[in-house]
Amino acid sequence: MAHLTFINMLRRSLEGLELQTPYKVQVENACLAAAVLRHLNVSCSGMKDFYWPCRMEAFHLDGSLVVLDGCHNEDR
Repeated sequence: MAHLTFINMLRRSLEGLELQTPYKVQVENACLAAAVLRHLNVSCSGMKDFYWPCRMEAFHLDGSLVVLDGCHNEDR
């Protein structure tokens, strides 16, 4: 039998984890990951050290802010 669990998808549910999650999609993903870890009784402390290159990576180029998100692009 499957159990339905509702997850709090608000940034405040991540307080104390020291995550750098400036974008809504990152907050939602982090909330889901933290909820799963908590359900499994696994510490969430390592989440602050996670880095995924090119996933919502922000940098400045010629005075403009560029956000690189290459994880959902199709191979061509």
